[in-house]
Amino acid sequence: MKKKTVKILLPIVLLLLVALVILFLVPTIVKNKELKSKNALAEALEKERVEKLEQDKENFLLNEYDGVFISMTEASDFNSDIFYGYIGKNVLKAGAVVESSDEFMDLWLQAEMSENPLSYCVFIIDPFKMYDEEKNDNGEEVYTLNLNIDSIFTSRPNTDFRVFTPFYSIDYWEKSHTEESFERALKGYKEVMTRFSSHDNVTLSSFTAYDWVTKNPSMFNEKGGLESVTSTALFLYNYKDYWKILPKDVDEKIDLMKKNLFFEDPIEEKESILDFYFKKKSKPSVEYAYPGMEDYDVVFLGDSIFALFDGPFSIPTYFTNMTGARVYNLSKGGLTTVHYSDENMSMSELIDYVIAGKKVPYDGFDAFNRDVERFANDEHSDRKLLFVTDMGVNDYIFNISAEGDGESYEKAFKEGIDYIKGNYPDALILSMSIYNIVSYEGGKLINESGCVLNDYKKVMENICKEENIPYIDMETYSSINGENAAYYLDDGLHPSMAGSYEVSKRLCEYISNNK
Repeated sequence: MKKKTVKILLPIVLLLLVALVILFLVPTIVKNKELKSKNALAEALEKERVEKLEQDKENFLLNEYDGVFISMTEASDFNSDIFYGYIGKNVLKAGAVVESSDEFMDLWLQAEMSENPLSYCVFIIDPFKMYDEEKNDNGEEVYTLNLNIDSIFTSRPNTDFRVFTPFYSIDYWEKSHTEESFERALKGYKEVMTRFSSHDNVTLSSFTAYDWVTKNPSMFNEKGGLESVTSTALFLYNYKDYWKILPKDVDEKIDLMKKNLFFEDPIEEKESILDFYFKKKSKPSVEYAYPGMEDYDVVFLGDSIFALFDGPFSIPTYFTNMTGARVYNLSKGGLTTVHYSDENMSMSELIDYVIAGKKVPYDGFDAFNRDVERFANDEHSDRKLLFVTDMGVNDYIFNISAEGDGESYEKAFKEGIDYIKGNYPDALILSMSIYNIVSYEGGKLINESGCVLNDYKKVMENICKEENIPYIDMETYSSINGENAAYYLDDGLHPSMAGSYEVSKRLCEYISNNK
């Protein structure tokens, strides 16, 4: 009986032992396999990065450009076209993420050896990657901050440097780093910001400063870096308003950073982006593509041609970044020159709101009202006031008659021009024509009032001659025509980013040549 019991139990015990071995060994094997796979992937990615870096060095040495973009974080979301569109400079971007200050300097040396002008440069510098790991006399690991990049700014006093110090999400630090590494990062940020901000040719901005970014995980990609829309918006915001961290603000900034990220009760009253951590530079160091218009106040009055994108890629924003002019975008999609409805007021009625500095009480006028308020609050007496109009395409689409003494585009446009002159007698006025509309057979489709697009353009041209104001026919003055409409126009009417840039550039050229 006992022998039989032993015979029965022995296989069971062996099976249990095998099961236990499998239970303990398989996860280890799987883990090791996963680790090997991760290591292999990491090695492959590092090999790819090094190859990219070598290619960058060759590109920096052999190509022609105005400036360079070098980043210590993932920067695929920065499109080089943004730089050219906003600053009129051809900025060559490195494709590789730079992992140390030594790599950074090697790449920069190639750019200097190329003898390109390097008048405008964008850097994303991660202070955490600027530590050199060494061992002290006791054999302990110590970290020394390597700030040799600082010498770049000293050696090129006439270059405009835009430097970003990225800071990652709270989640990134909690998952990926120890408290010690976070403290080291804070120390690095303080040292970097203090040193870099002391240079007059450096505009320094830290992504950490934007509390809404560091507190919002959705702003970050899987690598811990900022998502495309976020980083692009921060770059454009930084460029447009010329924010600069001052050395005396660094201690306070670091304290606020620490409180916002790790204290249980972060500061309750969140300051706006406009006031958070930054001081404004008294004099921007940027070199404008079309200089001599910094003292202009330019009012863009029109429909969706001007209102499209409301910011980063609109014609008015391109214009202000290429000239330094103070710009007010008083436009909205769907506006007509004639009073078509309550929401579609006449050109004169729109100007009434500008004169009174009052908000339009209808939906969709938020951006319009914001700039009306800005215009009302700004002092214009010592500046050149210029109105740029672009109205008429919706009159064509909504079947409003082009000419006549009654309710017509001709009458409303003349009244609008006279109204601007009457209320702003010293202002300059320039009128830009509407252009190609593919969906309306290139503007040749006859509307219900019996008019084609060219009828409205002719009215605009005639009134401009009568009123002695400049008229620009964008179909002949710009590069936009029926053959390239797919590139310059998103839908045959509204400008693409390239179209907005083209129109703005032509406006800049015209005004610059006819001041």
